[in-house]
Amino acid sequence: MSSNLIGEFAKELGRVIEIQRTGEIKARCLSWNSKRDAPLVWRFRTNTIDRSFIVENEFGIHFFYDPNHGYGYGENVDFSTADPLVKWSRAPKIFRLCFPVDLDIWGGSDDRWKFVDFDPTATSETTEFYLASTSVPELRRTLVYNHIDRLLTRQLTFKGGEIVAERRIYDIDRPRRRPLVGHEDGEYVIAGQRDVEHG
Repeated sequence: MSSNLIGEFAKELGRVIEIQRTGEIKARCLSWNSKRDAPLVWRFRTNTIDRSFIVENEFGIHFFYDPNHGYGYGENVDFSTADPLVKWSRAPKIFRLCFPVDLDIWGGSDDRWKFVDFDPTATSETTEFYLASTSVPELRRTLVYNHIDRLLTRQLTFKGGEIVAERRIYDIDRPRRRPLVGHEDGEYVIAGQRDVEHG
C-alpha cells in the first residue's frame, strides 16, 4: 500500500472509530447466515457514549442494559429486574456494528480478523474494508461504512467466494440528543420508547 493510500486508510479508520461518539441511534438490524433458513430482524435503540441499549427481537423479547442498572431481558423493559453484575459484553452481537472499537479486527491477541485492503470509493456513499480470518484461510469479510449515516451499516462474510453470513443496519434514525433511559409512570423506559414500539 502506497503512503498516500496508507494515509487515506488511516483517515477512513478514524471515521469508523468516531462512530462510538455518535450518541443515540435508533434502527433495525438484520442478521443472516447460511445455517439459518430466514434472517433475524430486530429493532434497537442505543447510546454509543454510555453504551445503554434496548434491543427487541422478532418474538417481542427485549434485551436491555445501562451502566447504572446492568443487564436484563424479558417481554417488557424493566430495569428494576436488571442484574448489575452482568456487563455490556452480554449485548446481542446483532447490533454491534454501532460499536466498532469492540469488534475483533484491531490486531489484539484474541482478534479473529485482520485488515487486508480497503476501497475508499466503493460507491459514492460508502467505503469498504476487506478483512481476512486469522485462523480460517478461506474466510473473508467486508465491512461497509456509509458516509451519509456515518455508521458501519453492513458486514458480509465470505467462504470460498460465497456469502455465508450478513449483518445489516437500516432504517436509521438519530433522535435529538436526550437521555436514553428515563423514568415514566414508575417504570424505566427508553426516552421516546413509545415511537419505537408503535413506529
